[in-house]
This record gives sequence, C-alpha cells and structure tokens, in this order.
Amino acid sequence: MNKSILALLLPVFTAACVTTSPVVPMGKDSYMITGSNAGGLNRGKGKTLAVQQANAHCASLKKFLVVRRFDSEAGVFDGTQSTTLVFSCVAEDDPEYTRPNLTKDPSVVIEDQRK
Repeated sequence: MNKSILALLLPVFTAACVTTSPVVPMGKDSYMITGSNAGGLNRGKGKTLAVQQANAHCASLKKFLVVRRFDSEAGVFDGTQSTTLVFSCVAEDDPEYTRPNLTKDPSVVIEDQRK
C-alpha cells in the first residue's frame, strides 16, 4: 500500500518547477526580477535563481549586483513561493558596492500620528 501512495505522489514532487521573470528596468541602474517555485522540494530556489539571474544581468553590463529589496510571498497550502528582487548594477569602485546588510522589513508598521 505504501509503495502505491509513493508512486502517486512522486510525480507531484518531481513536477515542481522554478522560474524567473525577465529583468525589468526600474530607473537609473535599477532593475526588478521575480523568482517563483511550485512544490515543497524547491522551496527557496526561486529566490536563489532570481539572484543568479540578477548577477548574470549585472555581469553582462560589466557591473556588480547590489540588492535593494527582497519581497517574498509563500502559498499557505500548496508550498509555492514568489520572491521579488529589486537590485542595482554598479561599478566596482561605486561607494554603494559594499557587503550587504539585509534586514527583514517589519510586517506591521505603527505610526504615531499624535501632535
């Protein structure tokens, strides 16, 4: 019985795919790309592929990747995940080309509107 269940579930796990959108210009030296994955075995690989494609895009311009922002959304029931990466391509001597200091944005922002 267990082998028949595994045989039914195996195509579900192996059919998972990882994709990225094309690189989209967003202004001076700034771009956006979205990586997504379907299926639990590929969790997080959409983000990795997006960073790889962003690095390749910057390398084609003979520049270097600077991450501006990551936004990720995960499907609650199906294991899908989508990551939007906003990045810049800068020269090696650009002051912004430093080690990334990535922090997670808060999910709730509280604004005090008292005067």
